[in-house]
Amino acid sequence: MQGHIVLRIIRLKEVVSSTGLARSAIYKYMAERSFPRSVPIGRRCVGWIESEVHNWILARAKEHGLAEYIWYCVQCALLRHEPYQLSYRIRCVDGQIKEVWEKGVGIYAASGEVLGGEGAIFEVRG
Repeated sequence: MQGHIVLRIIRLKEVVSSTGLARSAIYKYMAERSFPRSVPIGRRCVGWIESEVHNWILARAKEHGLAEYIWYCVQCALLRHEPYQLSYRIRCVDGQIKEVWEKGVGIYAASGEVLGGEGAIFEVRG
């Protein structure tokens, strides 16, 4: 079975919510070509390809270090009430570098509030 790509278009409200940027900043960065371009989805309607916005966010997070990047990825998934999966390298106490895969889900109150998370980290062996 071959893999498939799912493209999702998100509207400005979700872009603002996901990035934390103001509407004006999004359009400013687009003009500077440092933010993903919007795509027309109707006569007077635009959206953004979710994966492009997500990749832009991840690039910013990676600039601040891996621990913050991992934390950010998990928090984004929890806020969207989605499971998360991450692959990254860790340095063990003995100095070895290992490739790991992390998978988890959020635990939520009836109100939707995030109560915590549950998951596991697995060593990837090639």
